[in-house]
Formats: sequence, C-alpha cells, structure tokens
Amino acid sequence: MPPFLKGALPRRGMLMGVAAGAAVAAVPRQGVSQSAITSSANVVRMIEGRYDLTELASGRRFGFEQFTLFVHGDGTRTLESRIVNNDVSLFRSAIYRVDARFRPLDCHLVLYKDGTQLGSAWVTIKGNTLHALADTMGTRLSHTVDVPDAFSLVCHAGAADGWHFWYLDPAQAGGADVTGKVYMMRVNRESPVGVLGRMMDRGLSYQGKETVELAGQVFATDVYTFGRPAKLYVTGEDRIPVRLRYEAADRDFYLTDWKVTT
Repeated sequence: MPPFLKGALPRRGMLMGVAAGAAVAAVPRQGVSQSAITSSANVVRMIEGRYDLTELASGRRFGFEQFTLFVHGDGTRTLESRIVNNDVSLFRSAIYRVDARFRPLDCHLVLYKDGTQLGSAWVTIKGNTLHALADTMGTRLSHTVDVPDAFSLVCHAGAADGWHFWYLDPAQAGGADVTGKVYMMRVNRESPVGVLGRMMDRGLSYQGKETVELAGQVFATDVYTFGRPAKLYVTGEDRIPVRLRYEAADRDFYLTDWKVTT
C-alpha cells in the first residue's frame, strides 16, 4: 500500500448548521499572513489545499488531489493541480488560467497511466476562438473551435470545478437547470481524437447556501449541481469547492488541508 494511503482516514466532513454568532469563513482568507508573497502586483493571495478521493458509500480512500491557486493583481488566476487516482492507476497534472471573470484563458494537461506518459494537451483561448494541440501515443493532433463568451473548461481538476458557474445568476436560476457550455478536455488511449476535447452542453443549477465543516474550519458555501450527478459546495471569492459529491459514481472528494497566504 502506498504511504499516502496508510493510517486512519481523517474525520469526514459534515454538513452542519451554525449557531447564531458562530464564526463562518465566508471568504477563503483564513491563512496567517506570511512573507512568502513579496510582490502584490504578481500574487496577492495564494491558496494551497488537498482533497481526499473516497468512495461515498464506504469511505475507502483511493487517491488525492493537491492544488495551489495563485491570484494575481489583475484579477486573473493560475491553478496548479496534481491528482493521483489509484483506482485507475492514473496521475494527472494541470495548469489552468482564467481571467478576472473566471472565463478560461489557457490550460496545459499531462496524463500518466500505468507508469507511462499517456499524452498531453495544450489549449488556448483568444476571444471566441479556442485552439487545442495534443500529443498522445506518438500522434500530434490539433483543432480550432468557436466558443461563446459564457463557457467553461473541464480539465478534470476538482479545484477548478467551481469555475463552471461564473456566469450563472443564482437569482435567475432559482434551482432550475440552465444549459451551460463546456469544453471537455480528454487524454484517451482508446480514442486519440478525444484528446482534443469537444464542446458539450451541461446542466448548471444553483441550489442555495449551506455551511460545511472540513479541514478543521467552517466554510460558508454556495451549492451547485453540474450535470445533476455532481453536487459542489463552493466557497469564497475564488470559487474553490470544499466538497464534491458524485452520487451516481459513488465518489466523494472533500477538503482535508487548507492554507491561505496573503
């Protein structure tokens, strides 16, 4: 058993009510200020976190995701994510940037499976044009796709999943599905064309507000569904999910570590 899977599971998070007067982390600024960030023009805030990847029903842990988010002075954001999934012998890394609205700018994705690099993909967005370049199994492919202003990108990093809802108006949604546009990135041995990704429709819905206790902290969250099977608890101005529940797939990803540096 790999070292990171040994030992007792950490206490699982709970959805909970908060008594009147209790402190709630409405925005992710719980970190103690440190001197690690010296240039506020380049980085005004850094968040480091980790999710445990578990089976929802049994609590069995099969992997983890570690991420670092850099918030820049112009409002753009850079997310770096590393994912280990032992159920499918997979390692995935992603570097994903969005603008101040959370609209995608570019993304680089690398995938290893069974100890071998399976492929990589590089996506850039300029205006309403998305260009993708992919290398996999000795083959290089590319394509160009027209994208709307309101869309998001699926790079399979859980820390980025709160960004799908940047253009969703909770007041208008009212719990009903709104059709969202997403570009689904893939690196796929069986279907090389799939490595380039494709535009898809996804149902987006705002479900209301809940408080969540995880990683020793209480978070105020907005609750969304993505394609209905996925339920996300998203916190703060950086739209980071603290919990992702995929009941149809028996999966539960929840925050076990959280550090903010300003």
